[in-house]
Amino acid sequence: MISAAGRAKRGRNKMPKGRSLITELDELGEPVAPVKVMGPYKSAIGVVVKENVPITYRYWNTKDKTWVVPDSIKEICWGKLKEKFIFPEDSEPLARRRALFLMGNSFRYFKFTLNKHVKNATKPDWKDFPNQRPFWEQFVLYKRSEEAQASSATNSQNCRKNDKPHKTGSRGYIRKIPEWEEQAERLVHSGVTLQTDGWDPRAVRYLLARGAYYNPNGSLGFRDRDAEDLGRKIQEAHEAASTGAFVPDRENDELTRALGSKEHPGRTRGTGNVPWRFAFPEHLGTYRSRGRRNAQQQAEWQSLLQAVREEVNATNEKFRAELVESLSRGAPLAPGEAMRDAAPDLSSPPGLVRSSCGSTALPEEDVGVTFPVDKITQPTICKLYIHQKFFDMKVAVGQAWPTGEGVMLHNRPLPEGYVKVTVDSLVKRKYKNVELDISGDDSRLLGDNIGGFVAWRKCYIIFESESESSDDGPRESPERDLPPSPKSNRESSPPSPQRELTPPSPPKKRRTSSRTQKISSQKQYSEPAEKPEGPCEGTGKKQVSGSITTLLKEKGKKVEDFIVPKGAMDHFLNLMKLPQTGNNQPPLSDYERTMNIERWHEGTRAAHKLNVAERGRIL
Repeated sequence: MISAAGRAKRGRNKMPKGRSLITELDELGEPVAPVKVMGPYKSAIGVVVKENVPITYRYWNTKDKTWVVPDSIKEICWGKLKEKFIFPEDSEPLARRRALFLMGNSFRYFKFTLNKHVKNATKPDWKDFPNQRPFWEQFVLYKRSEEAQASSATNSQNCRKNDKPHKTGSRGYIRKIPEWEEQAERLVHSGVTLQTDGWDPRAVRYLLARGAYYNPNGSLGFRDRDAEDLGRKIQEAHEAASTGAFVPDRENDELTRALGSKEHPGRTRGTGNVPWRFAFPEHLGTYRSRGRRNAQQQAEWQSLLQAVREEVNATNEKFRAELVESLSRGAPLAPGEAMRDAAPDLSSPPGLVRSSCGSTALPEEDVGVTFPVDKITQPTICKLYIHQKFFDMKVAVGQAWPTGEGVMLHNRPLPEGYVKVTVDSLVKRKYKNVELDISGDDSRLLGDNIGGFVAWRKCYIIFESESESSDDGPRESPERDLPPSPKSNRESSPPSPQRELTPPSPPKKRRTSSRTQKISSQKQYSEPAEKPEGPCEGTGKKQVSGSITTLLKEKGKKVEDFIVPKGAMDHFLNLMKLPQTGNNQPPLSDYERTMNIERWHEGTRAAHKLNVAERGRIL
């Protein structure tokens, strides 16, 4: 039959005559030698499927066991194919697996072709495949069902995404790649420099398969505008990779960058239906490694952080420019305008992060103060505390390191008021979630930095020599060597005169048994009790016991003043203040609050009863 264009219409594929010998298979299992057998091999696969697999089956692989092609039919197809081709020794399993894969593709394309007749309400020519005629009615019934219509719509949508189909024919890249390589080699031997010299081979094959070709001078020619645009994008991606602006990584290479879409697993663009492990053999060791994915995530985080920094810097520059312009014309900014437009400054060290344990800013009471940790000259065992409102709580044990200028922690200088310590162990397991003022090497949690170096406030470090108790309870504020301060205007008041102490009367005698008297009479005292000094001398009264004498001796001494922490003092002073209400009335007593609550409950119950009665009247 001759078509309208004057060309003979392509007839159906036929089973090749005779039996052909296949001498070489590729890594997938497809024939590559001799070349003349590659075309008949693909044609034979299509004929075997059309003659032996009923079109009533919906799937080639296992999805629904009811409608999947059984293994018995697959074995029949494989046997028919072996009748026409002889495979190399010890390669039959590989060839069988690939042949069944190609048969599945041929079966799906065959049903796609028949579905066109269903949509056009026509019938195929049964002379080409008479074995499928008994199954046509059932095939049409299924293709017009809602399930098939939905599946067809999804497949059509996916098919439209392939806006750059290849033009290599049914044999694909396997036969075209040797031809392209031979053509390029001839041009190079003739002294011509190819335009694609240095390009990614996969990108070059993809471009040649979609309308590009080599000119005699080595430049690329294009058969349509789409191929020309694709060539320009691939050239730009190659230039970006050459300058270092883009680093190719396995499937994320120049072709992927030019196309702007990710590579689909299971096949490789520019190579064919080839898995990645065969298309990228140089990256074979990265498929089961997480290092590559971690590196990609790290690169994405770095790019995101860089974008945030650029945005913050741009906002800061804009704010500074507006501030300078406002100050230059003498017009101050409106209240709150500066704080609204200001952005956080990322120039400060990243470790200075405020936590719930306290601020990293140095308090005024610590300025110029010398702590015990400032006097050590070698690593010393210490106890580490944190501040908890009105007291300090011991959370860990570690070693404090000497301080001084130039001390670094994780490549950052230590802030003022902090010292480098190593955390050896926690006092209690619950303290592992304590947040540090300055983050450690990996985390801000205390439990994650055991055995590592962290920054700790000097005022919350206590050495063994300072505290003999081993309990884990709260402690008072650590001793500090305060710097010399100017003399106060007020003079210390003279001590109050010592008042006379009247010794207590001797205790009354208690009745004791004869046995108690006998034991007490046998006691021997090495020294008599000392006589009380001071007011007790010359009184003529009976001498009291030694414990009371000691008490009287210590009672006359001046007791050192106890320093109440400032936070505790402020707390109790606030409790003494009356709440600031509108009418300056004192707060209600417990009795008044109880009565108010009771009145409110009575009103609520009364309103509920009234509501129930009203609804009953309406109904």
